[in-house]
Amino acid sequence: MPFDPARPFILFDDARQGGSVRLYANEIGRERAIDVKDVNPALDRLRAALAEGRHVAGTLAYEAGGAFEPRMAHDWPEDGNGNGPLLDFGIYTSAEHMSWPDIEAMVAERGVDIAPMRPDISEAQHAARVHRILDLIDAGDIYQANLTLMMESRLG
Repeated sequence: MPFDPARPFILFDDARQGGSVRLYANEIGRERAIDVKDVNPALDRLRAALAEGRHVAGTLAYEAGGAFEPRMAHDWPEDGNGNGPLLDFGIYTSAEHMSWPDIEAMVAERGVDIAPMRPDISEAQHAARVHRILDLIDAGDIYQANLTLMMESRLG
């Protein structure tokens, strides 16, 4: 399997039992935007890469919304305190569909072990948070929420 641990890669897991994972490991370019004014030009270059048959994968920060809604725009320093770029995408020639057993075998060949992913909250805590969000929506206090949680694993 084409994988070079010295080069950047991204794994996207659809998180369904028996689901697949996409491995983006053959990066041929990168688009980053630190300032809100650079987000749309970077997105245009990513769209051009997609039109050429390339694949793109990366992150778009919530604060990048300032590129689309000026009331959201503000300075976004890349200061090492958890703040990063507003947009950070790799451009790839292809994506490889893999299962977790495929990934575990790939890294085991290199003498590395991936422990199972563990959430930082219990299923009951997650359910309580979902119910709280639904209550807030029902009350008209909010209309949406992004419920996230931290996952951790061991790579050894």
